[in-house]
Amino acid sequence: MVGWVRITFPKSYNASRVQLRHAEALHANGTVYTMNLRTALAIDTYVLDKANTTSNNTFEPNFTTHGFRYVEITGYPGEPQLNSIKGVVMNSDTAFDSHFETSNAMVNKLYSNIHWGQRGNFLSVPTDCPQRDERLGWMGDGEVFAPTA
Repeated sequence: MVGWVRITFPKSYNASRVQLRHAEALHANGTVYTMNLRTALAIDTYVLDKANTTSNNTFEPNFTTHGFRYVEITGYPGEPQLNSIKGVVMNSDTAFDSHFETSNAMVNKLYSNIHWGQRGNFLSVPTDCPQRDERLGWMGDGEVFAPTA
């Protein structure tokens, strides 16, 4: 997906530095694989305010996006609940004027993957990959992809 992670912390916690590392693949041992990101760090860092113990504290870095399938969270105070972490999808508000469906589930899944791949690469200008350090729409990708899009 392309977007960011919204994470909510419990009302009481010790001050902590929480780091979210985004990746699209895992190593065989289950840790995030980031070598393919090259120089794109894909890391969000949040420093919790120890003084805030009366309300939930939510972090949502909505001035950046990441292309990711997995997120590694370190420094979270305690064990995060599943409902405290949410992936927020981001894309340009482009209309899809067609629909495609067959009786073949695999072909339908392929179409869905194409749809989401295009959606994730339409952020203001068409890009070629939202996860690496190569998010450049001016390198010719848009020209090549425009007729298909």
